[in-house]
Amino acid sequence: MLCGNPFQVPELTDYCLDFLHESKPDLKTCTAVCRGWLPTARFHLFSALNFSGPLGNRDLRISHLVGISGSPHILALVSRLTIDVYYLEESNSFSAAIPQLKQLEEIYISGDLRPSTSTLHTALVAARAILGLPTVQNVELYSSFQSPDAFLYIWNGCAESIRHLTLGTKTPTYDWASSPVLDMRRKIPLESLSLMYPHSVTSWLATTACPFDFSRLTTLSVQEHVIILGWPQFAGVHLTLQRLEFWAASRTPLDLGLFARLQHLRILLVQGGPSLEMALTALSTLPGGNRLASLEIGYLSPLPGSLGRLDDLLFSMALPALAEVTVATNIASRHINVEKAMPKLLSRGLLSVIYR
Repeated sequence: MLCGNPFQVPELTDYCLDFLHESKPDLKTCTAVCRGWLPTARFHLFSALNFSGPLGNRDLRISHLVGISGSPHILALVSRLTIDVYYLEESNSFSAAIPQLKQLEEIYISGDLRPSTSTLHTALVAARAILGLPTVQNVELYSSFQSPDAFLYIWNGCAESIRHLTLGTKTPTYDWASSPVLDMRRKIPLESLSLMYPHSVTSWLATTACPFDFSRLTTLSVQEHVIILGWPQFAGVHLTLQRLEFWAASRTPLDLGLFARLQHLRILLVQGGPSLEMALTALSTLPGGNRLASLEIGYLSPLPGSLGRLDDLLFSMALPALAEVTVATNIASRHINVEKAMPKLLSRGLLSVIYR
């Protein structure tokens, strides 16, 4: 039976409301139109919450956070939370409401934890509670910790559901090998790992204080931390890794032939001879019959001669699955004609250029 009023078809109204997912004023208006629009509008309003950025309007944000903390039906809609530790320190009501985040899958924590105050304890307890939620799958941590013990504390009891981890964490210099053993039945298998600056917690990955198993990684971004690929904890990635990103600035040689399933590769270079030579050396280790489908070269201030050498090498290699080579560079390099500098890849229809 056909419905005379299309607005009485839930699937149709949901489809229309989906187009407003980035317009909060319009979504708020939709919540007042009719009861049937309320669930979809609320979902788009509250599925992602952001309490980060400049602290100039922090009082308003704290008020907003306190209000949401008293609304379990709203907290139950949140799937992604971006929050500065400042708000974890200042909002006790939110800390108490963390168990109500029953659908939270992604968490992004940033900011500096202040040294030994009562609020520091509040922030650490809140961070630990969030990381322990059984639905959390993706964790991005960009915080500075005043002590290694504080960093270790938040991972004790973290969720077994975590599959993706990004670390841009800073702690004081510490002998991570002396860290206490984490009491857990088994390590948590990660699917992706991204290591950002700085390097202060990298060694933690190789200790019994780290709760994660890296043997099944399919995606890895190591920046300059190429050395970890030689650690026993990462031995399994030779058989599982499909996506790899690294900076061609490490003195550690990288043999791409070890990664039998590698399909997507991103290399970051800076202007200068050593970085280019490291990239060329790594690319030359790709064996014939490799599965590489896409290659992105992030090149800050490239020189035409350097691009030409990359063009010559890639054109001469056996890359049967390669569908695209992307050169991503900065806006200031627009004066360099990348297509002209890499005519061989261009002639095969493989080259694309992005200015960021």
